Amino acid sequence: MPFVRPIIVVVLLLLLALPSQAVTAPLGVYVLAPWGNRLDLLGTLLERDDIVGISLGFDWNKLEAVEGRYDWQELEETLKRLHEKGKVAILGVYPGITTPEWVFEKGAERFTFRDENPNHSRDFYPEGHRFSTYGQVLSLPVPWSEPFLAAWERFVSALGKHFSGSDSLAMVIVTGPNRHSAEMHLPQTAADKKQWQRLGYTPEHLITAWSRSIDAFAKAFPTLPLILHLSPTINPADGVTETVAAYGIKRYGSRFYLQNDILRADNGTMKRIDWAILKRYANETVIGFQRGLLRPAGWTELPRSERLKRLKSNLQGMFARGIDFNARYFEIGPHEARQFPEIVKNAAQRLGNTKK
Repeated sequence: MPFVRPIIVVVLLLLLALPSQAVTAPLGVYVLAPWGNRLDLLGTLLERDDIVGISLGFDWNKLEAVEGRYDWQELEETLKRLHEKGKVAILGVYPGITTPEWVFEKGAERFTFRDENPNHSRDFYPEGHRFSTYGQVLSLPVPWSEPFLAAWERFVSALGKHFSGSDSLAMVIVTGPNRHSAEMHLPQTAADKKQWQRLGYTPEHLITAWSRSIDAFAKAFPTLPLILHLSPTINPADGVTETVAAYGIKRYGSRFYLQNDILRADNGTMKRIDWAILKRYANETVIGFQRGLLRPAGWTELPRSERLKRLKSNLQGMFARGIDFNARYFEIGPHEARQFPEIVKNAAQRLGNTKK
């Protein structure tokens, strides 16, 4: 039967070209883990039925400080505790400014910039926090630098090999070409853009870097939904965000979730490219939101009663706007979940809170 092998090869190639089958995850309200993933600071939140799980964040340089030596202990213990409480986790690991130094020593190109975002000040984040970097000179690997991409793909593979079978994992965030967090942001001041050009930036380079990261996570976590945190990258007009989202949806179908992290009650007409992408794919895949923080001028000087009033109004309006947008899950802060339980419970009921 000389034609059997070629037919098998063709069938396998066709199957590989198809989008992944639909993968479901517990949806509803997730609480952002406190800095350092201190679950002990959550108190009774882990007992509440309206909270599906916790959104965890780990720095790459803490998990692989030395090349090939992985420290999984904290993540293992955190997932174990969540399992004991009947909760699940969204997992994010952040490269960017927390990329291990050994990656640069192996040849990854370095991009250096000054953090000019006043929201990253110590008025909002404690010293040592990943976001407490206002005014500091920071660095991250050039996203299309091959030594970085190769090291990142190896790390993601190791992460999946160790945790992809965990009952406590609900979703995994796709990261790679990032700055501070899971969002797609990269430094984009006028000086930053000039430096990117000197380093050979093209939209195609950045799209390729994101595509490789998406494929690495999809391979490492074959049974879990993947989340892309949408945001503009370097030049919003370059179409990178739209192209990367389209790549994930086309290749992995409804297993590829989309999220935005700045939803507030007063987002107005929502003209950023993020919203257009979410509207386009809201009926094709799951979309979610992280509530946007309220940080108006003079926020820290406002009386506590006034801050609570504004926070409550923002949370209530944020849920209403997101659910109208067809969102299926939300990430909120632990203080909001604790201070406004009636709002969270109502939102969880409207979402159906599909936690089992």
